[in-house]
Amino acid sequence: MASCAARSETWFTANRVKLNVCKSELLYTSTPNRSKLIEKLPLQVGDYLVQPSLVVKNLGVIFYSNLTMIPHINSVCKSAFFHIRTLGKIRKYLSPHAAKILVQAMVLSRLEYANSLFAGLPKEQILRLQRVQNAAARLIVGARRFDPVSNHLKTVRWLPVNERISFKCLVLALKCLHGYAPPYLSSLIKRYNPPRTLRSSFSSDLAVPPGKPGLYGSRTFSRMGPRLWNDLPDKIKKMTELKNFKTLLKSYLFTKVARNVEVLKFSNEQNIDLVDTLVQNEAMSIDDVNYDSRALNVTTYEESNIWDEWEPDVQFKLGIRILR
Repeated sequence: MASCAARSETWFTANRVKLNVCKSELLYTSTPNRSKLIEKLPLQVGDYLVQPSLVVKNLGVIFYSNLTMIPHINSVCKSAFFHIRTLGKIRKYLSPHAAKILVQAMVLSRLEYANSLFAGLPKEQILRLQRVQNAAARLIVGARRFDPVSNHLKTVRWLPVNERISFKCLVLALKCLHGYAPPYLSSLIKRYNPPRTLRSSFSSDLAVPPGKPGLYGSRTFSRMGPRLWNDLPDKIKKMTELKNFKTLLKSYLFTKVARNVEVLKFSNEQNIDLVDTLVQNEAMSIDDVNYDSRALNVTTYEESNIWDEWEPDVQFKLGIRILR
């Protein structure tokens, strides 16, 4: 690492660029279990000794030593909610169109920036970003804080956060396939070529590098990109024009969201009436209801806002089983 830093300093000097060593940062990355096994030594860069740190910032993205992205998500949520509260003070003086433009510039841009790094993160982290988007949608339409947000997202024509992450990764995969991306990214994406003739030989699938699920390697673009790409319909995968690809992909993702977030499907009409009563009539005690949780099945979208809008005691006492 010291020799690499020395070569970097030589390159900067040869290109008449001064290396600001005082702002250089050093980060050791590892799993939480192996972090104690790594000897975190400082790095000598010129005449300056760079000490290792747990959190570093690069191109506006905050990286943690365990690559959990939690500090960056904390920063995004904090900054976004600050602007939402600020815009909320002047919302009554703005038209819906003007409010949407301001929210997209000050809030949504922060969710969009480098969001491909969020691919494969745990659902609870994605849900924190989704709450920011929900609050932004409520601000635009003038809804109250705890109003259902599903219809408001449709009104502003916004994809949920998880779909926006998939959209970014898939667009980047298309650019890698057709020469729109730099070589260091294009080299990560390869067509699937089976060793013998199969039905999949004529598909437009991409090769997914081998690896164990749940590890850090499963979140890399070389794995997440092909996995998302292979789930697309053949009509979209065969597109070569970037503009047409974006149009079809966005329509596909909107259709997917609309299909998966179909307001809750229950096993019978009695359970529908029961849940409607519990949700709408907050004065009613759930303990007074004779309810059999085995008779109720709920199909919902994994990032759906419907489930989050229910109170925690309603979620717990109903004993609803979500079918993922």
